[in-house]
Amino acid sequence: TQTWMVQNLNVDTFRDATKIMEAKSPKAWVEAAKTGTPAWCHFYNDSAGNEVIGKLYNWYAVHSEHGLAPQGWHVPSNSEWIVLIDALGGKKVAATSLKNRFGWIPEAEGTNESGFKALPSGSRFPDGTFGPEGIYAAWWSSTQDGNSHAWVRGISNRSGQVTAESYYKASG
Repeated sequence: TQTWMVQNLNVDTFRDATKIMEAKSPKAWVEAAKTGTPAWCHFYNDSAGNEVIGKLYNWYAVHSEHGLAPQGWHVPSNSEWIVLIDALGGKKVAATSLKNRFGWIPEAEGTNESGFKALPSGSRFPDGTFGPEGIYAAWWSSTQDGNSHAWVRGISNRSGQVTAESYYKASG
């Protein structure tokens, strides 16, 4: 009953053409969070992987009234993530069918039966540092969890499980 994009978002403007701030330094990333400013970055500030993994966004970009997702699309809610995960056999096994067949360490590659093509894109922490490279992928939901947190779904190379975490909005 759902249609999902098969590539990570890779935009530097909102749906209404408003520019999203690129936070190249840890200081810029932290400052964006302090002010609630929407921001994006490349993983390790290196655009080389941009075409494959897209950009990392803080939650303020996800939640902006300008619209982060392209016309006709939206950032999924936590409830929509649950529907997807349940349709793929539940949180303990769904990651295997979400993971791409390549791009993960060999013992952690998935079947990509879902067509989702999840790759380990890493993340940016609230202090502006990056990690963990090549072992984790996470996606924001549109569902907040208080003033400083929102729900994230994650996949790692350690299991076939999809995790649900309430995480800092200052992350990417």
